Amino acid sequence: MDTIKRRGGARTAHGKSPTPLSEFLDSRWSSLGLTNTEAADRLGIGAPNMISMWRTGQTPVPLARIASLAALLGLDPAELYRLWLAQQRDRDKEVPADFVELLQRRTVSSNEALMIDALRLATKNADPEFSPAQIGKLVATLQG
Repeated sequence: MDTIKRRGGARTAHGKSPTPLSEFLDSRWSSLGLTNTEAADRLGIGAPNMISMWRTGQTPVPLARIASLAALLGLDPAELYRLWLAQQRDRDKEVPADFVELLQRRTVSSNEALMIDALRLATKNADPEFSPAQIGKLVATLQG
């Protein structure tokens, strides 16, 4: 596989299609100027080429690495988890696309979770239905 030697250089995989997660990681790496060796050291991975394989989509990112990757890249883990779900769907056609899409829509960031917690507290976990007008009023208040 050809690799670019400069810091944070874009990567390509020969014979493998990149996944949304690998494309995102590669873009983020490039913007941070982080080398694969630096990342491997920080993540406790002995082989920097594993980072390159994640960035190209040659090897899937393990779910167990999502939280540490998010911390390294300064991201909310939920964003990487949504991309990890897409990676799984792309790699294994037996993974139900509708289920993955449901999980992606329902996975929230830590900031979104604060809003949901506040809503649950305010409604005493009643899970009330909201009219379009109520939702519009809430959105207007948040934008305000």
